[in-house]
Amino acid sequence: MSSELELLKQRITELEAKNAKLEAEKAEIEARNAELLKQVTEKDAKRDAENAKLGATIEELKSENAELRDRVTKVEQNQLQHDSAEGTQETYQALTKTTLKTLCIFSPQPSSSWFQFLLYIFWPSKKLLKNFFWQILPRKKLVFSCSLSLLAISSQKSCFFLFGVAWYSAFLCLRSLIRRRS
Repeated sequence: MSSELELLKQRITELEAKNAKLEAEKAEIEARNAELLKQVTEKDAKRDAENAKLGATIEELKSENAELRDRVTKVEQNQLQHDSAEGTQETYQALTKTTLKTLCIFSPQPSSSWFQFLLYIFWPSKKLLKNFFWQILPRKKLVFSCSLSLLAISSQKSCFFLFGVAWYSAFLCLRSLIRRRS
């Protein structure tokens, strides 16, 4: 029985040594886990701070982008107004130059059949342009008044003025303006 007791004591010491070794490994693993947990929390904190910084940068860029869009819209509107003003001036110049130079036929006694023929051909254009001037372009009276002043100028010079051709030339000038805008 003493040999059995000796064997059991020896077995207990072996198990205690093994248990102590396992306890040491456990403590080492727990220390490593604590270190890894600390590293993970530090990385999480850094990532959260970086995400917050990036979020603030994104919001700043969005507001800057909105401001730039507003500025671009204003510039485009100003450019359209500028182009419109230039186009009106160009139309006025084109009408005064071409109409007075090429569309006035100086004739003391114009043939009435020729005049009626021209009115017949260009009368629909005159109506169409008049509607265009007064409905679509109410603020662009310069071109319309330009045509009327040309009519007055030409009648004062006692020349035979081709009314339909004047309206048609105004139509061509406006069509070119509209094409430039679109």
